[in-house]
Amino acid sequence: SLHKAGIENVVASSGTSLTTEQVKMIHRFTNNVVVLYDGDAAGIKAGIRAIDMLLEEGIHVKILIFPDNDDPDSFVNKHTPEEVNRFLKQNEKDFIQFKKELYHSEHQSPVEKAKAIEEILRSVARIPNEIERRVYIQTLSDDLKIDEATLLRNVQKLRQEIYNKKEIVHSPKDDNSSQQKEVKEKIPAVSLTTEYEERELLKHLIKYGNVLINVDAEIEGYQEKQSLEVTVCEYIVLYELKHDDINFEIPEHFLLIEEIENCLNNNFVPDENYYLHHRNPTISNLAIKYTEEHKLSPHWESRYNIKIPPIITEVNDVVRYLILSFKEKKIRKILLEKQKELKKAEEQNNEEKIHQLLNDIQQLESIKRHINQRLGNRIIIV
Repeated sequence: SLHKAGIENVVASSGTSLTTEQVKMIHRFTNNVVVLYDGDAAGIKAGIRAIDMLLEEGIHVKILIFPDNDDPDSFVNKHTPEEVNRFLKQNEKDFIQFKKELYHSEHQSPVEKAKAIEEILRSVARIPNEIERRVYIQTLSDDLKIDEATLLRNVQKLRQEIYNKKEIVHSPKDDNSSQQKEVKEKIPAVSLTTEYEERELLKHLIKYGNVLINVDAEIEGYQEKQSLEVTVCEYIVLYELKHDDINFEIPEHFLLIEEIENCLNNNFVPDENYYLHHRNPTISNLAIKYTEEHKLSPHWESRYNIKIPPIITEVNDVVRYLILSFKEKKIRKILLEKQKELKKAEEQNNEEKIHQLLNDIQQLESIKRHINQRLGNRIIIV
């Protein structure tokens, strides 16, 4: 029907829900998609799902919902081609605008408003390009009058949740197989992989490792912590990882951390070019891969008149959040091991070992609660 109205670059999902395979196929031909759906509840629900799938693939998406009781076919048959084209141009909406109009109401309670904002941020969190995410966050901050750093922390938290869900392995429904039951028992309810945090921290080390930030540190001769100005490299590698004797788990990530530590021990803070042209191909390839994800289309400012936010001003908050999230997962892993040791000690009636492990678990739980309190930021309605 849309071909009759002169709109040629159009595809239909053939009566089924949009699939990941279809999204990937579309992305081979374009980076820009306008989603058209019916105006009923089912159409709106399908539109919301399509938005997140397209954004996750890195596609710039707009959405258009037809009036009630209309679908693309019926609407085209009721109007001239000129009217159809005019309607499309006047009513296509950016996904943020669409979600704001869908979820926002002047009579909402603060809790309802917070939930509405989280729904918008959930879509923003699916955008793979970091700078594009920052642009949307800046726009939302200006529009909603909410601190940009608060929105940024919530998006990072949502991205981690999305990533963790992808890491959970789903067993087949047939539980009769003993092999399947064994697999189920080995899979934790929540993923404890630190791959997401490691990857994001490395991106910041590569891109902003020589940026100065302020940290509170314990200095000999002073009773209270003192504020120091250190580079992002020094903060992550020396003040956090080395100080707490914790390491990255992925071998190539660990390799890069070791390289940074060696540089710092030689009073040298590496910049982005150092990694990109490193003689070790593992390090240079990682740098190329992670810096590519930071690139932004040159048309954001010229075509859309959207100002690119000063990313460096947000580095401090993001890095601290990622470090806390990384440590929290590490502690949960240690707790699982301690609980296994405790079970074994109880089976052996080893009272001394039981007492020691209970103390260890109590201390770890206390540290975990403290970290979770710092991670548990909520959206504040201003």
